[in-house]
Amino acid sequence: MWFLKLVVLFRMSIRFFMAAILLYGCAPRLQDKLLVSKSAESRHHGVEEFNNGNYKRSLDRFMEALRIDRSIDDRHSEILDLVDIGRVYIALGQYNEASSFLNEAVRLGIEIKEDRGLAEAYVTLAKAGFMAGNSAAALSHLEESMAIDGRLSVTSAAKVNLKAYIFMDTGRGKEAEELFRKALEIGGTDGNGTEAANSYRGLARLKRQEGKAVEAALHFEDAYRIDKSNGDALKIAADLENMAELKLEDGKSRDALFLFERCYLVSLNGGFALHAAKSLDRMIYIYKEMGNEEKAAFYKGIRDGLLSGDNKAR
Repeated sequence: MWFLKLVVLFRMSIRFFMAAILLYGCAPRLQDKLLVSKSAESRHHGVEEFNNGNYKRSLDRFMEALRIDRSIDDRHSEILDLVDIGRVYIALGQYNEASSFLNEAVRLGIEIKEDRGLAEAYVTLAKAGFMAGNSAAALSHLEESMAIDGRLSVTSAAKVNLKAYIFMDTGRGKEAEELFRKALEIGGTDGNGTEAANSYRGLARLKRQEGKAVEAALHFEDAYRIDKSNGDALKIAADLENMAELKLEDGKSRDALFLFERCYLVSLNGGFALHAAKSLDRMIYIYKEMGNEEKAAFYKGIRDGLLSGDNKAR
């Protein structure tokens, strides 16, 4: 019974990982440079809660901002409130709810001819579609967003990366690789290399699919160095997990154990208990394969204790 429960939790953890990779922060604001209104204050706290992973509290704050902006007929801010709400729902894995708010943002953006907000609505719809497994819709929405960027003379490494991930997951590996490398040339606009790390992770996945383990490992290491410098626990854990799996595939069980243990500690210290449990499960498997039942039982006890509090885990 615990195993079935763990499988469900791991699927949630994987979905959360992908969300973390594809969400680039809340929508840029066209106004509210100073937090002088109640709407701006709610929005500010919403961003803070979102960045801290408190998605339900973030949603409440953005909903409050939306109510206020509608009451004062601030339609430009209303578009971006809708986009922020959509992003929160994506992080929560509620893609239908996300699409509902984002489609509303698209309709409003078209109505008032607000290109920047419309581009944000379209790209966020693309993320929702991609996460929901609808690559065709995701690509269509992304192309709409990039077409607007073209008219505005804007280039986004984040959007190029998203297009590459869509291509990769639909069997267009060669085109995906070209796009990942293009994104690296463009460079991220966030100033901390986040998009470069996303590009390296994508390249690593491609090389792993092609059976080029050495190249895959090098790209995961590139991503890891950037994520470590940024202190992003979730992405650091993802990089370590991928490097560990490559070591395991190469028959280097002890190296894999070392990396899985680091992944476990990073996840645990970052508050990501579900992913920490996943790393422990991989360690248990390896120790059993090595015939070390004592170690396997030791880590099983830790994992079971961790999962006993899964109602509070994320």
